[in-house]
Amino acid sequence: NYTLIEADRNKGFNYPYLLYNPPAKENYKRPIFVQTLNADNVQNRKELTAQTKSAGENYLYYPRELSFPGIVAGFPRTPKDGPDIVQALSLEADVGEVATEEFPEESLKRVDRQLVNMIDDAKSRLSDENYPISDQVHMSGFSSGGTFASRFSFLHPGLVSTVTKGGDGAAPVPISEYKGTTLPYPLGTADYEEITGREFDREEWASIDLFFYNGEDDQPSPEDGSSYYQYSRRYYDKVLEVFGENQITERLPVTKSVYNEYKENVKFRVYEGVGHTTTPETSK
Repeated sequence: NYTLIEADRNKGFNYPYLLYNPPAKENYKRPIFVQTLNADNVQNRKELTAQTKSAGENYLYYPRELSFPGIVAGFPRTPKDGPDIVQALSLEADVGEVATEEFPEESLKRVDRQLVNMIDDAKSRLSDENYPISDQVHMSGFSSGGTFASRFSFLHPGLVSTVTKGGDGAAPVPISEYKGTTLPYPLGTADYEEITGREFDREEWASIDLFFYNGEDDQPSPEDGSSYYQYSRRYYDKVLEVFGENQITERLPVTKSVYNEYKENVKFRVYEGVGHTTTPETSK
């Protein structure tokens, strides 16, 4: 029931994705479940293909349980991509700095739009099944994959109905400034129209169901020097000014307060004694 769909530049995606098609008898409508990739650095396309297959077989357990179709997009973490520019959907840095001969710059641009095209391709491939496919997808991700899920749903809210994300302390907020500080993407909506070509639809974004979970001990330190702590390298000073420094005691409460102001269908959960990892409890 797993099919590796090869990259197809004519269809608008430069990397492969794994498609899971459930053995389904009932013909009720089903959403495609999008599992984001949070994986190790890869050197070449062969390693990326193996990684994508493995991720799909290991992490598409929710679609298997629910008999939903699912996909894992094979966007690479290149050997140069320590800051997770691609897998965290940063859009804020020139992808040329993490591009390689195997993964050229042009192929790494706007992976959010590439994922949209993968979803469209998957819908087309599933069109002959005995069950209809929902227009909107469900998304799930952890760490940089969780960041990708929240940022993708922020950029394409009309395509997403549900997001489950964990392992990061902040998320894009649906406002252009906070207490006098301008918030460009990935912090807020100040340059949203420039990036997407349309105004931010707050009502559409607010309709997305969101579950946001973290481990209480999941607190990277400034000494790590990682984008995971920084959240945004380009706007790191704004991150500190608006969201604070501590992921759990500062950044998460700010994000929560803004989200609760603009949307009702959002839940936050912090698990005691848990670090930057998933557990049987967080996976329920």
